Amino acid sequence: QGVARLRAREGGVEAGAFFGADATRAVSAVSAGERTQSVPVMSGPRTDVRRRRGNRSGITSVVVILLLAIAGLSYYLLTNKTVTTTSMPNVIGQSISSATSTLRTNGLQIGEVKLIQSNKPKGTVVSTTPAAGKKVSSGQSVSLKVSLGTSTKPVTVPNVTNMSLSAAETLLQQKNLAYTVNQTSSSTSGATPNTVLSQSPAAGTSARTGDKVVLTILAPTTTYAVPPVAGQTQVAATQTLVQQGLSVSSTTTKCSNTVASGLVISTNPPVGTQVKAGTSIILVTSSGFCNVYVPDVIGSTQSAAESTMTSQGLQTSVSSADPTLCSPSQIGTVLSQNPSGGTSVLYNSTVDLSVCDTSTQPGSG
Repeated sequence: QGVARLRAREGGVEAGAFFGADATRAVSAVSAGERTQSVPVMSGPRTDVRRRRGNRSGITSVVVILLLAIAGLSYYLLTNKTVTTTSMPNVIGQSISSATSTLRTNGLQIGEVKLIQSNKPKGTVVSTTPAAGKKVSSGQSVSLKVSLGTSTKPVTVPNVTNMSLSAAETLLQQKNLAYTVNQTSSSTSGATPNTVLSQSPAAGTSARTGDKVVLTILAPTTTYAVPPVAGQTQVAATQTLVQQGLSVSSTTTKCSNTVASGLVISTNPPVGTQVKAGTSIILVTSSGFCNVYVPDVIGSTQSAAESTMTSQGLQTSVSSADPTLCSPSQIGTVLSQNPSGGTSVLYNSTVDLSVCDTSTQPGSG
């Protein structure tokens, strides 16, 4: 064995025991006489076997972890699709097939498709929900309104000049006429907001359903006079002002000897004041008659007493005084009154006057 070890060293290979992977290492060629000699092998347990099994176990664990990670990523990508947002494309005027293609190209779904009467070409999109330009999400459903085509009938344009805008719109809708509203700042005498100043085409013109009528009204920035509402109820006055583009901010009350309780006495700003549309108006309503002081008319002639009471807004009721209480000089004059002079009563109240017609006192003749 010593010779074999020496010869192996001389051949450039360190002879020794070989285990595991090293057991296959080549050794230097030997002569024919040496071919029968064995390479020494160390005795004892092969500790390298345990080490190799440990390495394989670690590699297997890494592979399993990688496979699980790939599987988890695939599941996430399949179940969590990215939602994108975009602007709703404008497909109005397109054919239904073209609009459908455009929407689907943009990742949108086709929802309800409703056919409606329209003066737009048959089969074209009239409107969409959501409207063009609105933010939409991928996969969102879009509803379409599609024209059934034109179906017009002769119609005479009605007269809507001087009507309120809302009333004019209602009448034109009933006639199946379209309309548009133009505004002007040229205020003419008597012109009020939200009232049709002019129309085109003129009343009586022959047209067809679906034709457009242009309505001209005052622009909101135009100034105009506060309309008169005195004598109206609070509800009626408010409606009048609202129809003129104004609003009622509050209501105050005060007594009035000329306006019945609950009716409008005046406005603030006053009637005729130039204001803009939207101006807030304060209504002043009547709380009823005011209080007045009863004048003292005892000793006055009946006619003078009645005239004084009338000038104070009071009524009179005349009765004959007891003759035994009247002296000859008091005949024709007021002996007593009720309420007495200086008393506060409501305007238009009645004052009873007792007048001496005759006298039974001595010297009466």
